[in-house]
Amino acid sequence: MSTFRTPNAVRHILKAALPALTITSTAIAAPLIIDTSQTAGISGFANAWDKAFPNARTADAVHRSVLLRFPGSAEQIAERLAQDGRIAKADIVFEYEGFEPQPAGYDVRGHVPNALKKNPPRWHYVAWPLRRPWAISEDVPAPTFNAYLDGAGYWTKYGAQDEAADRYPRDPTAAVVPACFKNVRRVV
Repeated sequence: MSTFRTPNAVRHILKAALPALTITSTAIAAPLIIDTSQTAGISGFANAWDKAFPNARTADAVHRSVLLRFPGSAEQIAERLAQDGRIAKADIVFEYEGFEPQPAGYDVRGHVPNALKKNPPRWHYVAWPLRRPWAISEDVPAPTFNAYLDGAGYWTKYGAQDEAADRYPRDPTAAVVPACFKNVRRVV
């Protein structure tokens, strides 16, 4: 479970095909590819902090984050560990679809959209593993900027920002995902 943020107000769009988690071990040649994932958006906008955005594909650095999880992956990873005992590398792979030069909810000066189209942004996604569980289903309330279980379980600090309770600190040795290329690979 991770949250992705970009360092600017222009929104980035994840490819319609959801990301895949690839696990590579040292002894087994074929990587384990987990391609079942879920996303949810959380927004810090005043009119959206308590709204759920299931299957969201956009993020920005200021107000919107995308949560990403791989349901059922723990069992598959445990099975691989039982065979090999070690994971050499884990990648989250997704394709970058583009950006919105004039996203709803932002005041963007008139010349900026055309300037961005001529010279697309070259920003990065940053991922944090979350400590709090979340899911999207008919039985479980979807997460919001205020709550990991809407109406039932609340982030310690809005937007899952508390490193002691809501998310783990970012690993400074982990690669940062460049958000400007197709076939992006994020090492976690």
